[in-house]
Amino acid sequence: MLQRYALSDNVDRMVTTCAANGRVCWFRGNTMSGRPFEFLLPLEEVNRWANGEPIQNCFPYLTAEEQEIMITGMDDESWKTTFGDSDE
Repeated sequence: MLQRYALSDNVDRMVTTCAANGRVCWFRGNTMSGRPFEFLLPLEEVNRWANGEPIQNCFPYLTAEEQEIMITGMDDESWKTTFGDSDE
């Protein structure tokens, strides 16, 4: 089974409460290219994603690159290094 990157042991996670936002989950770590990232996401949406709902449904406000970081840990730089600069 494919393990979701942001839910793996490679990323620090903390569940906390924010007065303005209710319960949120804070993800932080480094992409595969070593670039630090940090996301503060509603816990309800994180739970939906962890239970198999597509990431674009759970976090439509994240960019495509941010969603890819959550799924695989690859930012644009590491994607280009691994797969090249082609759109094919």
